[in-house]
Amino acid sequence: MRKTTKRPSHISLFAKLSLLLSFVVSNASFAIADEQTLITSTQMKLAAYKVSTRFHQLTLHEGDSLIQEKLEQDISFLSSLRQSLSEDNAPESAEAINESLAISKDYIDFANKNEIATEGFTSRYAITDLHEARFSLLTTLNKVIEKEKEVSGSSKKYDLYKAATLLQQMTSDYVRRSVSTGGAGLYIEGQENMDAPDVLAQKFSDQLKAISQAHKGNKELSSMIRSIDRKWRFIEPSFKNYNEKTVPFLVTKYCDIIVTTLSDVADQI
Repeated sequence: MRKTTKRPSHISLFAKLSLLLSFVVSNASFAIADEQTLITSTQMKLAAYKVSTRFHQLTLHEGDSLIQEKLEQDISFLSSLRQSLSEDNAPESAEAINESLAISKDYIDFANKNEIATEGFTSRYAITDLHEARFSLLTTLNKVIEKEKEVSGSSKKYDLYKAATLLQQMTSDYVRRSVSTGGAGLYIEGQENMDAPDVLAQKFSDQLKAISQAHKGNKELSSMIRSIDRKWRFIEPSFKNYNEKTVPFLVTKYCDIIVTTLSDVADQI
């Protein structure tokens, strides 16, 4: 009796290839989702610091309507990022994401409670509530960021938003210190344990140098980064000499420009 050799089924082979392709596409989709979650959560940190900067600016400008409008715009942007984060498909960080969404809602509520325009002062309670909520929000966002970095790794885009976030953190604290020396209510920094402004200024300089090196092959982006560096050098002494003289109006103006430019560079990658 003749022995026949069983040939591989074409249908079976096709099915295997389809399964492999599906696996590759699925993994790629998850990688994109993880990187997007990393960026969105970092943008939320940046937005949280920007909101607290505006909150203290509003006190510094004694309830000025233009600053109030900017605060409302920043709160609106933070709200849009909350929506984006809720839609991101990052199962590894699902629990921390849900915590961030809940806390960020409370943070937005507290950010709307600077009563200087109606009462003529910003109460200690409003300041404390804002910063306690901010600390909780940053804690949960950091959990998301660290988990997503494990999955997708760092990136040039992330490094740009990370630098922007650091400068906004420095500026928020700088304005808060300026308001405090003017006699407004203080808040207890508690567990946030921020480094001194001069230490953070050096850290930002180092990050900017690394970013410049990473993009030195791109003429357009290099030109934008050089512009950032020039503006940074102009306000850097204000952070390093923060105990001698404070110039919050100048610092916030240049911070807004630098953060916007860093975000623009990130969006072009």
